[in-house]
Amino acid sequence: VEDRIFCVPRYEFISSSEVFTGMFLLPLGPEVRVEGQDRENPILLEGYKKDEFASLLKVMYPTATSLISGTPPTLDLRLGKEEWVNVLKLSTIWNMERIREYSIHCLSTDFVVSPMEKIHLARAYKVSAWIKEGVTTLVSSAHRPTFDSLASLGWETAARILWIRD
Repeated sequence: VEDRIFCVPRYEFISSSEVFTGMFLLPLGPEVRVEGQDRENPILLEGYKKDEFASLLKVMYPTATSLISGTPPTLDLRLGKEEWVNVLKLSTIWNMERIREYSIHCLSTDFVVSPMEKIHLARAYKVSAWIKEGVTTLVSSAHRPTFDSLASLGWETAARILWIRD
């Protein structure tokens, strides 16, 4: 990913994603060098950022410290909001349903996500509940959204929100 080689076991990718299952389990001829078998022939994931991928790996391969923190021990991955958005992005693209649902849960419960952010994230990563939550909050809020923030939603959505408010 970008200029970095990540060396991780395949198992979680195969068990979490049909995309990677297909990639790793394709039948190959006897003379074919398989991508990802060694550092000299890595799997190239183009179009993604290494920090996005690192965020996903923190969820897929948690450390013992993150698994056993607190009393009683609980899962504490210590990811920030931006990291969870990275996890949501890649898990959506690569059809990692369990990870995707968990990232949606964590973003919904552990962080403040503004109505505008919810709408933008909902559109980008297909989280239908966030569209409803974001629009409902904007419509029922005592504070009128700014023109610039509404413009970022597109004229049709902005017009509908303002129409419902009035």
